[in-house]
Amino acid sequence: MAIFVNFMTRARYNRIKAALSEANLTAGALAEHMCVHKSTVSDWCTNNNQPSIQDLFKIAKFLGLDHPGDLLVPIKKAWPQKTN
Repeated sequence: MAIFVNFMTRARYNRIKAALSEANLTAGALAEHMCVHKSTVSDWCTNNNQPSIQDLFKIAKFLGLDHPGDLLVPIKKAWPQKTN
């Protein structure tokens, strides 16, 4: 039996897409810097896959962030709230 997850209720773990936008950089530029395919960065940006801790540090440095934790979504905002 297949399990389907509604895109709107998917947990968000990182904010790489927002950080790229704030830094006026493209996913393509990040892919080139990280030596990965653009689809890998796309997966990170859509939270379909997550970068390693080491890669989070490299991404933070590339974006000029002081701390790789700035790329993470706070726990209370990571998972969608259940509506009754």
